Amino acid sequence: MQRVPSTVRTYVSAVRRALRSDLPVSKYRTFTALRADLAKLGDESRPGAIPRAVRQSFLGVNVQAPREPNGALFHDLSAVYITLPPEHRDVLGRQLSLLLHKYLPLANIAPAAQLQAPQAVEPDLGKRIRKAA
Repeated sequence: MQRVPSTVRTYVSAVRRALRSDLPVSKYRTFTALRADLAKLGDESRPGAIPRAVRQSFLGVNVQAPREPNGALFHDLSAVYITLPPEHRDVLGRQLSLLLHKYLPLANIAPAAQLQAPQAVEPDLGKRIRKAA
């Protein structure tokens, strides 16, 4: 079997990425125009990309497929955090921060300099989340 030329793979990748991003692929007259619109979308349209809004929280972390749970606790937690709407992501972030501050002293490691003190989580939070879902 013959190997597929790299140019073909490049075009196929661009079309896949455009389809995943819900771009009207059949409406483009040239690949240059398609690539220009893909460039406007930035890295977030790439498979496995972590959205800019949460990227800072994942410095030094490698999540293989942030939109596909695989059963590994921290991978799946990361996938949930990445894909949540911003208002729920903020709440989950505050809850995780509380847990981190609770268990950090037991871990015998120094906290990161940029680690912020946890914010209080609202008491009726669970009800609001269930109602929104």
